[in-house]
Amino acid sequence: MMVALRAGSESQPKVVPPPDTAPRVIRRKEAARRLACCVRVVDRLAQEGTLKRVRLPGRVRAAGFLESEINQLIAANEQ
Repeated sequence: MMVALRAGSESQPKVVPPPDTAPRVIRRKEAARRLACCVRVVDRLAQEGTLKRVRLPGRVRAAGFLESEINQLIAANEQ
C-alpha cells in the first residue's frame, strides 16, 4: 500500500503558485525611508508628477506609491 501511495504522489504534477503579479503599493513613510529623504520630499515629488499617488486597497483616504516607481527613482539616482 505504501508503494502505491508513493508512486501516486510522484506521478501527479507539482503545482507551482503563480508569481505575485499585483503591483505593490508603499506608504509615504516607507517611500521616504527607501529614498533616504523625508516625507515632505516624497510629497513634493508627487506634486511635481515624478511619483503618482495610488489609493491603498481597502482604504478611503490613504494613499501610497507604486513600488516600481520608487525602485526606478533609486536606480536613476545610482547612475
